[in-house]
Formats: sequence, structure tokens, C-alpha cells
Amino acid sequence: MGQDADLSKVNCVWIPANDAKQRIQSSVIIPFAEYRRNREFKIEVNGEDKTLVLGRALDMHAEWVRATIASIQ
Repeated sequence: MGQDADLSKVNCVWIPANDAKQRIQSSVIIPFAEYRRNREFKIEVNGEDKTLVLGRALDMHAEWVRATIASIQ
């Protein structure tokens, strides 16, 4: 996949799924320049290192993109 990046160095907003049934999929809002489908970001979740992979763009604007989370491993 693409180059890894450290998500802690990118301003972003995490939008978790809305309930256990996950009718609303988890997504992230990141700067437009940082978005590339399948791009990998290193993140820390509860003290554990993980890799987040960006999915498809849900919304695109001049300065930001809201994208699905393809996977967190």
C-alpha cells in the first residue's frame, strides 16, 4: 500500500460509528492534501499501535475530506 504517515502529526477528526449496528460507518475528516484512498496512517488506540487505512471519500471540499476507514489493524 501507500506510504505510512503518523496520524498524530495530521490534524483530523475521528467520527465513530453511531451505534452497535453501525448504521453510520466510522470515518475521519482530514486535510484535502493528506487524503489518498488506501493511504496508511499509524495511530495509537488505547496504548496499542495500529495502522488505519483510508477508504473512499464520502465528502470532499476545498480544504478537507471525510473518508471511510477501510481497516484498522
